Amino acid sequence: MRDVHYWRRTNAGGEDRSTLAVAYGSRSPEGLDGSGLVCVWNAHDSRQPLEVLCCAGAATCCWMGQLSEQRVAGIVVAGTEEGSLAVWDLAQPRFAHGQTAIERWPSYSTDGLISVNHTAPIVCVRGVPNADDSELAQALA
Repeated sequence: MRDVHYWRRTNAGGEDRSTLAVAYGSRSPEGLDGSGLVCVWNAHDSRQPLEVLCCAGAATCCWMGQLSEQRVAGIVVAGTEEGSLAVWDLAQPRFAHGQTAIERWPSYSTDGLISVNHTAPIVCVRGVPNADDSELAQALA
């Protein structure tokens, strides 16, 4: 386990829907084997993850949030040991990026941007509030 992001939220009925995103970087005795994943867990049920998000690089950090108040599903962003960012839009249909019933691949990734990509490991990713996002702004204050 490399990083954990806790997202506290409730549904319209006040039921706690809090989730955790956990970044896992895969290592072999020879070093990184080039793969990683982020699992999204129900904070109150650890029997199995809600989402298994795969990425080409070893995940080092993660962030989870909503794009807007109207969307129920959120986004997950992960940084990798290799310097790439991977973004999953959980509102997209599972089949949109060749997903299986169990795992999802990123909606967007900077892996292919070799000439302009980061070359150092990404150690932290966080959402930045805008003027309309008072809840996130308060959480960061």
